Formats: sequence, C-alpha cells, structure tokens
Amino acid sequence: MTAFIHEDYTADTRPKSVINRWKNRRQKEGNESFLYPFGYGDGGAGPTRDHLEYARRLGNLEGVPKVKICSPVDFFEERREKRNLPEHTFCGEIYFPAHRGVYTSQAKTKKGNRAGEFAIREAEIWSAWKQNPEAAESLRELYKTLLLNQFHDILPGSAIARVYEVAEKEYADMMEQTAKLLSDTLQNANDPENSLSVFNSLSWEREVDVRLPDSWKGAVTEDGQVLKGQRDGDGWKVRVLVPSMGCTVLHRGEKMEEVTAAPVQKEDGYSLENPYLLVKVDAFGQLVSVWDKETGSEWLAGTANRFCMYRDTPRIFDAWDIDSMYEQSPVELPEKAVIEIGESGALYQSLRVMRKLNNSWLKQEIRLDSTSRHIDFVTEIDWQESHKLLKVNFPLDIQTDEMLNEIQFGYIRRPMHQSRTSDADRFEVCQHKWSAMTEAGRGAALLNDCKYGISGENRSLNLTLLKAAKAPDPNADIGKHTFCYSLYCWNTPFLSSQVIQKAYERNTGVCCVPGNSGTGSYLSVEKQNVIAETIKYAHDGSGDLILRLYESKNTRTTTKVWMDLAGFEVYEADMLEQAKQPLVHDKKSVSLTFSGFEIKTLRLVNKKQSQ
Repeated sequence: MTAFIHEDYTADTRPKSVINRWKNRRQKEGNESFLYPFGYGDGGAGPTRDHLEYARRLGNLEGVPKVKICSPVDFFEERREKRNLPEHTFCGEIYFPAHRGVYTSQAKTKKGNRAGEFAIREAEIWSAWKQNPEAAESLRELYKTLLLNQFHDILPGSAIARVYEVAEKEYADMMEQTAKLLSDTLQNANDPENSLSVFNSLSWEREVDVRLPDSWKGAVTEDGQVLKGQRDGDGWKVRVLVPSMGCTVLHRGEKMEEVTAAPVQKEDGYSLENPYLLVKVDAFGQLVSVWDKETGSEWLAGTANRFCMYRDTPRIFDAWDIDSMYEQSPVELPEKAVIEIGESGALYQSLRVMRKLNNSWLKQEIRLDSTSRHIDFVTEIDWQESHKLLKVNFPLDIQTDEMLNEIQFGYIRRPMHQSRTSDADRFEVCQHKWSAMTEAGRGAALLNDCKYGISGENRSLNLTLLKAAKAPDPNADIGKHTFCYSLYCWNTPFLSSQVIQKAYERNTGVCCVPGNSGTGSYLSVEKQNVIAETIKYAHDGSGDLILRLYESKNTRTTTKVWMDLAGFEVYEADMLEQAKQPLVHDKKSVSLTFSGFEIKTLRLVNKKQSQ
C-alpha cells in the first residue's frame, strides 16, 4: 500500500492550508482520509508548537476537515480494514522532476563520498576476516562521519562554501584512518623483504596490476611462475591473479618477462589495439572507432569521448537545478588536443591528451588494457568556468530505446527518448557505478568512480562531469578534479556479462602488504550475479559475523557460497541483523536462493563463543 504525498515544502496546519489541501485533492472518491505530513521543513526542525496547537484545534471544527495525529502505520492499518477502497497499481519509477543538478554539484565531495564508502567497506571486511574486533568501534565512528556528510544539503552540493571545506578535510582524515586500520589489520612480519601479500575484497577472482617494491627486479608466484611486467617510473608493475575475497603472495624475483606493445601514430590520428578491440583516436582526443575484432563490428554510432559544454543558468536554484533547455546553449570547444604516446608494454598501452576546454584545461590518459574489453579514461580537469555544464558523450551502435542505470543493490530501466511527458522529464537521471545499453546478445556500459549524473538520448550515454554553480557557494568546483570513467563492451547476454564486476573493480583496489600471509580464498560465490557486498562484525557487539549478499541482475538464482563454516551456526537474518531462521550447511558451503534484486543477510554465530 502506498500513499502519494503532495504537500508544501514546509506544510503547516493552519485551517486555510488544511482546507486547500482537501479541496485540491484529485482522488476523493472512496478516500475519506489521507496522510498530511507537517512541520517546519527546511532546517529539519519538524513540528513546532504552532503546528501542534492548530492540529489540536482542528480535531473537530465545523467547516474544516477533521485532523487526527497518528503514525503512518495507524493510517495504513485503518485503510486496510476498509472494503470499498479504489484499487489500482502504479508501476515504474516515481521520478522527481527537479533538482537534477545535485547529482553533479560539488564534485570533490561526491568523490570523497564514493571513496569513503569503499574504503570503509574494505577495512570492515578485513577486520572481520582477520578477527580484529577492536577496529569495529573505529569503523562505527567513521560511518557516522560518512553518513553525516550524506545529509541534505552536503552531498547534494547545495550548501555554503564552509561546509565543503570541512567535508573535504573529513574525507581526507577518513581515508587516512581506514588506511591505518587496514595496515594494522593485515600487517605480517613473515619475510617482509622477499614477500608481498595482495588482498582482494571482491567475491570473485580478479586480475590486477600491482606495483612492486622499488628494490625488486621481478616477481614470481607461489608456484614459481614468472610474472609479466611493465615499467612504472623507476620500478615495475606486474599483473596478478588474486582469488575471490582472498590473498595471493608474490615472491621477489630476479628477472621480469617484458613484452612490448605500443600505440600506433598515423596521419589521421592514433590507434590502440589488443586481441579484442582496435581503438582509433582523432586530433581532439576523441574516439572515432571502437572495432570489435571478435565479431568484426563497430561499437560506435558517432564520435565518442566527445566533450560537450553548455551554458548552465537555471531559472532558480543554481546549484540544485539543470534546466531542460541547456542543450540549446552549447559552448564551442574548437581547440585540438596535444597528443603523445604514453605507456607501452605487456600490461597496457596509452595515449596522453592535453586539450583546452573553453577556460579550463583537460589532461587525459586513454588506456587500453592488454587482456580486457574496456577502455579507461584517466582524467584531470582544471575547471575554471562560471555557469557551465560539462558532459562527455558516447553514441553507441546498439538497438535499444532504454538504458540501465545502477541504483543501490540493483538497477532501473529508463527511457532514452521523450515520447511522453514523463519520459521528457527524465533528461537527467541518477546512477551509481555504471549505466548500460543492451541488446539481446551484446551491450556496452560506462563505468565511473565518482560521477552520479547521466543522460541518455538517441542511443548515446552522456556522462555529466562538472557543473559551475555560483550560489550558494560562489567558488563551487573551481580547481583541479581527478576521476576515471571507462567504456566496457561485451558480446554476451547481459546476464552473463561482467559489467557489475568491472564497475566494482573500477571503484575497488587491492591491498598490498609486505610479508607472506598465505595464498587462498576466504569466500567465493558460485553464480556471478550474486555479489557478497558486506562482511562485518554484528552491530550488537556480540562478536558474531554478518554476511550480506544481493542478486544484481533481476533474476531468480540458486547459488552456493563457499567459506569455512566449521564451528559456526548460520542463520538467515533481517536487515537489523536479528537471526530469524537457521540454515543447514556442510561446513564448507551454504546454499541460498535469491529472487531478483533480493538482499540476504546471514548471521554467523561462533558455537564456542555462544557457549
């Protein structure tokens, strides 16, 4: 049951307001009552004495709708008892057609938020696995800081300048504290000069590039395999396969297997190539072709990685809004880029791009990994604009009229057209780590590490990068910004794609610690669409462990979760971590069935500890 609320921003309980609200109620038939939230809204004060006194007087006053103060639960229970209620179902997103700028304003704070979320997750997981309960209280305080900065108006970017000075300092302190917690938790004194432990907190094995200690000339795995490497300044990077939620150990080597692979410069531009993709770049640093070598087909429907700037002068609410006509006021960006060949080697190859964007400067490394199907855009922008909006566009040759935008623990489908008024309203929407366009057997996605605003139209994904509001902070976003986004293309149905994994990997690094912590996996999940998001100590201080997983692609799935469960009783719990139902396990795994987008919480009770 749902109640649609249409109230004033600071709804009061004066007779005139209550009468007008009832008169303006469109759906009156069969509705003898409705919810009326009230209070002093902007500032968070809630109900005042005047609100409560007016409500008391309107309890039974002739000529005015009767008012009764109760909880929403009481309202719904009362409605449930009625037999003559009109019934209809609303399906789809209830989109709020305003304040679209808050997905982008104050970009440094949004980056701090994203980095903080993943840093605390990392520290939380390893403190639980490594049995470091002392870290739990420190993490709780860090969570309070993180959540405080998600408050209206901080994270939306609509507060005054002083707020962001404090928030950015708090994010920096948070990263420093989580790094120390990780170091203290994972440190190992076993052969630190000749061994390096690499920890992966994601619930699948992954390949990752690791920078070796400066004194090492090479690295070998536990089984003696010499790793391929690439120069990184005065040192080396090697590519390592790290097990699911586990650790792999590298040992000092005396040689490095180095393979040469470099970008190619031609008269009409540059190209990057690996076994899967051939990428062509023009004189502006834009992609003019992404050719799929496996299928012999083109991914682009036009010039991609194309920076588009617009005048951004909202009618009201400068930092809050993006007006619908912004595309009618483009800002020309005619300057070509200075391009040079960047990195080249066994792991990846890259181009370095420098370009002027109106009054701002762009530095970008376009990087193609040697073994994967994604192109990374490592970006730095010195933003010196006033009332401007910057997007980067990727038109894709994919037959679809909708895009998939990640939301928390799932995704939502949204239109890429303006056929109806409700479709036209959604000219700017919110995402988390990725947005995608798909056909039945292929698709492409834009991944990001801190960008929340995006638009999709005419089969183009348009990532919103920066906004230049002047109120309430006159210097909002002025200065340097660093971030990374990626184009990932695949030739399978969405269900078997790795878009979720690649988006997590874009946001989650690995932890490298001197010493030998032993190679192995602590946890793995049989089906790739089920993600182990959280491992933590129970909130009640009992010492129990909490494991939270979710189904990420909206399909019913039965899967095994492998981990050492010997000595544990396992319960399915609610979101408040209260044990509800015991689960049978074989000490090595537990079987779980998920419905689409379902979140499951397991509580692991140590038998000895509970006794």
